[in-house]
Amino acid sequence: MAQNTLNQRAHQASRHRRVDLWRLWAVMIVFALFGAYNAFKVFDLQVLRYNDLYTRAEKLIKWKDTLQPRRGSIYDSRGQLLAGNTTAEDVYIDKMHADDEDMHRIADLLGPVVGKQPGDLYTNLKEAAGTNVRVASKLDDETTAKVRELVSRNKGLLQYKLYLDPQPLRQYPAVNTTPDGRSTGLAASVLGFTDHENVGHYGVEEFYNSTLGGEPGWIFAEHDASGRPLVLQQPEMQPAVDGADIVLTIDSAIQYLAERELTASLAEFKAESGYVVVQDPNTGGILAMVSLPGFDPNKFNEVTDYGVFRNPMVNDVREPGSTMKILTYAAGIDAGAVMSSTTFFGTACDSQYGLCNATRTAYGLQSMTMGLGRSDNVASMFVARQLGEDRFYEYLKAFGIGQRTGIDLSGEVAGLLNYPGEEGYWPINLYTNSFGQGVATTPIQLVNAVSAVANGGKLLKPHVLKEIKHVDGTVEPFETREVRRVISPETSRDIADMLSYGVENGLVARFSRVPGYHVSVKTGTAQIVSNGAYGDGSFASAMGWGPSHDAKFTLYIGILNPQSSQWGENTASVSWGRLAKELLLYLNAQPSEPLPTPTATP
Repeated sequence: MAQNTLNQRAHQASRHRRVDLWRLWAVMIVFALFGAYNAFKVFDLQVLRYNDLYTRAEKLIKWKDTLQPRRGSIYDSRGQLLAGNTTAEDVYIDKMHADDEDMHRIADLLGPVVGKQPGDLYTNLKEAAGTNVRVASKLDDETTAKVRELVSRNKGLLQYKLYLDPQPLRQYPAVNTTPDGRSTGLAASVLGFTDHENVGHYGVEEFYNSTLGGEPGWIFAEHDASGRPLVLQQPEMQPAVDGADIVLTIDSAIQYLAERELTASLAEFKAESGYVVVQDPNTGGILAMVSLPGFDPNKFNEVTDYGVFRNPMVNDVREPGSTMKILTYAAGIDAGAVMSSTTFFGTACDSQYGLCNATRTAYGLQSMTMGLGRSDNVASMFVARQLGEDRFYEYLKAFGIGQRTGIDLSGEVAGLLNYPGEEGYWPINLYTNSFGQGVATTPIQLVNAVSAVANGGKLLKPHVLKEIKHVDGTVEPFETREVRRVISPETSRDIADMLSYGVENGLVARFSRVPGYHVSVKTGTAQIVSNGAYGDGSFASAMGWGPSHDAKFTLYIGILNPQSSQWGENTASVSWGRLAKELLLYLNAQPSEPLPTPTATP
């Protein structure tokens, strides 16, 4: 009995040992399989899929950021800053740290501060790709302060979710205020503006965008979960190349005088708009260029009438009217077709085409000098007839009429001039073109041609660039470029004297007279062409230079639709005389005769 009990116990112990052994083997097999699986996964991840996973991970944590260059500054000829750089804040929301409820609350708080509807802001946040969403850009100082205050009052909600990022912002420091309270930038039509992406539009900013803009660089580095670069090792990078600074021929003092005079003239003559161009006839450099109404380039995004961005001096064409007679007479005298003393019998109207002078007055026997001083259309037609078609249009072409001047401002157009044999030309054009009808020029095209008469006969390339200052310290000056000689110095002197005779002897340009100086001026009055026909409006202008000999400036003033008088002699000529007086004094021009003694104030 006892033996059986011992045998049973031994059998049970043996069975338990076998069960424990199988359990051990089972556990070992499971661990072996698990280990083999893990070893395979490690092998798969680190060997078989290494390249693919490494590439994907690198894309998530390591990417290329653009390094923005500093945009070059713009200065006037005296070193005054016209366009520079500052910074403004962009507002970002980090969605990684904000759930749906947070985004609703953020939109409600932030929307009114940055000028957005909370509902629209929430939708933009939800639908925007990526974790860091820019919700507002280039905030002004007042709005930036409000955003900072909002964060300080709501740290629990906004801390680590909202942040400000400073970005470069173009700044135009010279801003004037118009009588009606609007702000306009000095020389805005010349400068243009730079948008919030640092790209130039219109004027110098667009024409020299690549020079001013520089070359962006890049940095290839790892980033944290919020997208900020981590400096864990030396990153790969290509530094940005800053833009070059540009110095213009614009003189801010002359620009200011021109803007002030034009503002006053538009109010005085109740005119719609106007422009002024002041050129150095000896270099082709533009000293001032004004277009009103203007705009503030600091607030370009607030402009609703995009037409004010256009520079009418290079972008628009207009019939010049009688200012064209300067070129007609210059061509006639230079070609030997007429002389200043040549006489003819002036009728009120031309017998061939019925074209009349403005007053419909028969002046009878008169010289070319009197014909020009009276702005007699019939006299201009006589000059054109003596020249003939071939020579007349050869001179206009040589003066650059109907052609782009190549000025370094964006959007220049060519004008309109039909030559004999071309479609649209009629024999009557020879006569209408002689007194500025049936031909359309840009103001810069016309003033540059007249500068050739003023400087002794050389047509120069007009320009606003004085020099480029590169980041390496080198300076690249703009060299005066002579396009061609058009007339002789003798012809230039004759025209200067003929025009000054009209100014000083009570003829149509009499209001342009500047006491103590001889100046050479021609007025103009042209009808406004609309939809291919002449309308009721008028374009009044005055073109000339001073002093008459050894000219220091060429000045062109155009006024659109003056209500006080349609005639250039009663409007633009008055403005020309006032501004010319200031220019002669500023440029230290020597008086041609003793200046009058100032009358004592009672």
